[in-house]
Amino acid sequence: MLAQNVDGKVIDIGAIETKNGQYFARLDVGETDVEPKRSAELALKALVEQLSFDYLDGLFTSERKVEVKGRLQDYPIVEFELDEPCRVTWSIACRRIVLISARS
Repeated sequence: MLAQNVDGKVIDIGAIETKNGQYFARLDVGETDVEPKRSAELALKALVEQLSFDYLDGLFTSERKVEVKGRLQDYPIVEFELDEPCRVTWSIACRRIVLISARS
């Protein structure tokens, strides 16, 4: 499972696993409590609800960029935005994050 930020950096954050026709989203770092889903896209959508800006920002800061072969658009993708914590009182920005279910 890959994540791409607004700057285009792609990192590996976990895996989508299948068992008995159900899809499980599993993060490499941290715990998730996401029920199995009937598709990879639904598993990604359920995972989004568990993610925070601080968690993903930490991963994008610490993880190395992943080189991707092929087209990311060919895999299930979920796009979402997280509000960035306000660093100054007059500025709030949103960061677009893309989660991609891709097998390496």
